[in-house]
Amino acid sequence: MSITAGLKGAALALTVACVTSLNSSAATFNEDFSSPPELRGWNIWGQSSLFHWNPSQQWLEVTWDSSHSNSFFRRPLGVILAKTDSFTLGFDLYLLEARIGVNPAKPYSFEVALGFHNSLQAVRESFQRGRGVGHAPNLVEFDYFPEYYHPQDLYSHQATVWPTLISTNGSFNYDGPNAYRELVLPTNTWLRVRMVYDGASRQLATTLRASATPFVTGDEGSTLLQFTTQLLPSFTDYRVDTFAVASYSDSGAGGSLFARGYVDNVTWHVPDAPVQHLHTARAGNGLEVRYLGTAGYWYVVEASEDLRHWTPQQPPMAGTGGWLNWPLEAATPEKRFFRVTATRP
Repeated sequence: MSITAGLKGAALALTVACVTSLNSSAATFNEDFSSPPELRGWNIWGQSSLFHWNPSQQWLEVTWDSSHSNSFFRRPLGVILAKTDSFTLGFDLYLLEARIGVNPAKPYSFEVALGFHNSLQAVRESFQRGRGVGHAPNLVEFDYFPEYYHPQDLYSHQATVWPTLISTNGSFNYDGPNAYRELVLPTNTWLRVRMVYDGASRQLATTLRASATPFVTGDEGSTLLQFTTQLLPSFTDYRVDTFAVASYSDSGAGGSLFARGYVDNVTWHVPDAPVQHLHTARAGNGLEVRYLGTAGYWYVVEASEDLRHWTPQQPPMAGTGGWLNWPLEAATPEKRFFRVTATRP
């Protein structure tokens, strides 16, 4: 996975202008939907009719409809997360309804989903969340599966909440009963979901708080639920770079879903962007590109004359947490654009 940051300038001049937000920290983000979200980098992939910004109520109206292709309302994080990176994620969720088995041929439960995904892999045709192991790699998300019951079927499925972590090879993290909670999410009330992951201990703490209607659990009457999921030693790693409200297709699945609700007050805190303080500086009689790199990333400076065709200017350099630099050639063409690509293997 890679992230790019760019600057423009003349190879023979002494001034440049930064053209990217990656030059500053992207660690903390808050979205209250008080103004058009596309102004802050949100975009829709798939069926745009499933997502609607309500300017009067200042929230996002969402339909999770598994009869459609994979569809996402999403925004880049500005960083690539791995299992060694600590993060927090929070959002408010208001469910109006959540019905499973809406396709009679697919009667089992299916998920309402929000969380982090890999922006390149999630849009591939082969990405099929409902098919299980090996078909939906690189996910860190909150999933809610409504209850399934059919009197003529020996199989029943209690409503469950899953903090789901899926590795780069499509394997699920499953630590037994701690991986999920049997829980019916109430409708027509606001829920606050908060997920806090510690990269050192590999633990994910999930908290759900209902504003009014209690959860239906073994301990009925509670409006607060907290539990911890442990990342297993056998879990390899993940690479995620985007937050998404995800309406997954039920292609290849045995279940189906139709749900409606609102999402508001999305917040996250992640490590700083991998390219910091990108600029040019004097070096002898010329200039050089300078930036702070992050350990675990590899960096390449690229140049372009037209912002369409980019040419690497160097072999990949490993980030160390300190300054990296690359000299600019004082040669024609007089003006060129430069960018730095940060890749996390």
